[in-house]
Amino acid sequence: MVYFNHEQDDSIIPEASQRMINILAAASYPIIICNSFSNFYSVEVESTGKPSPIDNHFQLEINYAYIDPGKKHQNEYFLIDVLDFQKMDSFLDSLEADVKAMEVLLPEF
Repeated sequence: MVYFNHEQDDSIIPEASQRMINILAAASYPIIICNSFSNFYSVEVESTGKPSPIDNHFQLEINYAYIDPGKKHQNEYFLIDVLDFQKMDSFLDSLEADVKAMEVLLPEF
């Protein structure tokens, strides 16, 4: 996905529909949706404690290095949200709150 991120045809909106709507801005928002966190556990790296169940969405920190089609070395840093499908509503509520906060800071968007 990252390697092909800058391709011309990277929109999920069909081309005919793109001509009929005015897209002001687009955001890439990587997300992994799991059907359940029932088998997800966290472990503190510096601790010898037992694994504890994960019960809320979390982010994976990614630092991805690759060679682009022009044979140049690229390095991209991004976060991927991982969430339990059963808690999708609360995640979307928090995402909506973040968007509203950005609207206050960046009113032109």
